[in-house]
Amino acid sequence: MTFASLLGNEELKAAWQYALHGRFPQSILLTGPKGIGKLTAARVLTMALLCESTGEKPCGQCAACRKVEQNYHSDVTCIDAGDAEIKVDTARRIRSECAVYPGDSDRRIFLIRHAQNMNAAAQNALLKLLEEPPEYVVFILATTEPHKLPATILSRCMRLDFKRVPENVLIAGMSEICQKKGIQVSDSALRIIAANADGSVRDGLSILDQCISGGDTKVDASDVLEFL
Repeated sequence: MTFASLLGNEELKAAWQYALHGRFPQSILLTGPKGIGKLTAARVLTMALLCESTGEKPCGQCAACRKVEQNYHSDVTCIDAGDAEIKVDTARRIRSECAVYPGDSDRRIFLIRHAQNMNAAAQNALLKLLEEPPEYVVFILATTEPHKLPATILSRCMRLDFKRVPENVLIAGMSEICQKKGIQVSDSALRIIAANADGSVRDGLSILDQCISGGDTKVDASDVLEFL
């Protein structure tokens, strides 16, 4: 995965790439609708922050990039409780881990999904860290409901708002995926999928996967309509 693999939100990607050449913010809040690509973007950003390449980052090829993409980098911690409440014990564990220097890189990355589910005690336990994290720590928070986070959290993070992906961008992305898999999907089928995805990359890819799951190498509009 690289920045080029992310669909849409070109301005955000350009801003990230620019920031990587300077002092990157240590507390980031990613917001946007479900399925918009926040988790994928967070992983690509994490790869870029830990990438060992001397050229464009992330390279997607070095050991660090591969470890992040395969979810086993020792300096990356992902907090994902789904829809469950994120309690103070989790926040305390994060604080403890922040005291440990990175082992395989020069940074430790903490990704907190569904950040709006942190209870008040967990939020309070992380406030100081978000404001003044150790120099080697980067926090990436992701949420679909930023209004549920208190101002004390919002003010400590650089907020990046993801927008819904335009239909033409989603169509182009799905078309490229199909070409790589050797599957022929008609333009009309892709347009129907994109329209029903409503700007959500995850929903669009999910519909596409369902339509090609039967092993057919050709998909047309009637196949998509039948599935929907």
